[in-house]
Amino acid sequence: MKKNIYLLPAITAIIYLVINLVYVYFRNFDEDAYILFRYVEMAVDGNGIVFYPGGEHTEGATDFLWLILLIILGKIGINVGVGAIILNSFGVYIINYIFFKTLCKGFNYKISYFIAFPIATFWILFYPIIAALGGFSVILYSSLIVLLSYFLYNQKFINLIPYLGLTISLFRPDGAIIAVTSTILGFLISYKKYFLKKYFFHSLIALTLSIIYFIWRFNYFEEILPLPIYVKSNGGILQNILSNLKILLFNKQALIFTFLFLLSLIFIKKIRFRLLFAFFPVLIHFLIFTFMHQSQNVGFRFQAPFFLVLYYLLILITIFIALSYRNIYIVLILPLLMLITSIKTYKHYYYTLNTLDYINQFTFFLSRDILKGNETLYITEAGRFAYWNTKPNKIIDVVGLNNRYYAKKEAPLDNSKDKIDILMCYWGGNSKPFSFFQNNIIYKFTNINQFQNIIHDYITQNKHSSEKTVLATMNILSFLSKNFNDYDIILVKMGGETSAHVYGINKKINISNDILKLLIWSNNHENYKSYINLIQLRKHLK
Repeated sequence: MKKNIYLLPAITAIIYLVINLVYVYFRNFDEDAYILFRYVEMAVDGNGIVFYPGGEHTEGATDFLWLILLIILGKIGINVGVGAIILNSFGVYIINYIFFKTLCKGFNYKISYFIAFPIATFWILFYPIIAALGGFSVILYSSLIVLLSYFLYNQKFINLIPYLGLTISLFRPDGAIIAVTSTILGFLISYKKYFLKKYFFHSLIALTLSIIYFIWRFNYFEEILPLPIYVKSNGGILQNILSNLKILLFNKQALIFTFLFLLSLIFIKKIRFRLLFAFFPVLIHFLIFTFMHQSQNVGFRFQAPFFLVLYYLLILITIFIALSYRNIYIVLILPLLMLITSIKTYKHYYYTLNTLDYINQFTFFLSRDILKGNETLYITEAGRFAYWNTKPNKIIDVVGLNNRYYAKKEAPLDNSKDKIDILMCYWGGNSKPFSFFQNNIIYKFTNINQFQNIIHDYITQNKHSSEKTVLATMNILSFLSKNFNDYDIILVKMGGETSAHVYGINKKINISNDILKLLIWSNNHENYKSYINLIQLRKHLK
């Protein structure tokens, strides 16, 4: 087993790599992941970190180091989606290496593959895996935090903690909470072990590097914070807490594992302090994040580090119990519980594999066959709609993820200096736009009163909302209502009765009929195109 401590994690990383590649061969990445992918490809093409050619430098994604790594891979010819899969596979390797090493060390390498393999790998069934398969940095990011907890629990490699904390902060701004907490704990350990001066020196270097980075990013982006931070700052603390508590209650898998961990602490005294020491940074992050607005929290990805650190600590606990009772099979409780509590993950993929969305192929062929490249687009869905656009169109996200003006203000579109050719927004919530139309999938408005009636319905249902995406949708709907005679307005059903896209096409550019035909074609499931399909088609354009 000792000889294979590197091999087994590598095998699991390759398995994950293959699974994710197969997934995007048949399906697509998540909507919000495509936002960052768009920035990556703009940079790879030499435009800088912008959302469209000639656009302003904008940090429209919070995963900065993830962005840079994908740009580097792109520069050597690796497609951004494949690059994301490779990087997360490396994260799988790091996590499984830590888990395998912990198991082997705990049992003096006298543990069979039959026992070690499921314990160290079944965590991949946890619900946030859907965010990783969807193109987010969740596994690689979480792997660094698990590594940090490994250092804290074992109280080894403490001088690396400030640098690892800096790396985590560069992945996500909220990672700074974990970084600062861990660095403070590192000071306590270094004081106890008499190398405080050396640790302080390394912390000072990490702090200096942080300041250099902050100065650079301020000069480049001309903003103190990434745009998503401004976008997510809407809403009161109480509203955020209530919303996040609902999310927490929905994530029963994490609740079960948290309960087991807390229960174990009552009975396990020998390693209790070290467990709490390793758990403290993610606990503080979890508690502080409860007060923040958590939009784009696909698959509870913001809670993924908390869950994986919890799983690591439960491995340590089960090893302790197994050794105490001299029964190695006790440790199999953990993977068995993971199998049982991952029902939500199974349901999600059953739904995903049986749901075909029109938007990817629609946007690709809209750009390739209809748009000229000089049109201006105002949208609230800045992921797929922008990523598959292959022309140099000016694309403004009214939510604010690529535009500092809309990120900070709720300005009416009437104030825009642009001649807006196409508008597109997401219609979600409790209102039912298709209840008016006898469940038509695509509907073109011809009557202003009818359009204003459903707008009134939407505004009534969302009048107390401070959600940026909702406010941006209201902004576009209000603009279309005021300028109804200048735009052809089309409603496209996405799923259920409350999810739709609204398109407004300026009549002067005379492409409404072509867009309507393409929408009908794209909604035919026989014409569905996966990520790999569309990438292959896009290669022929170059």
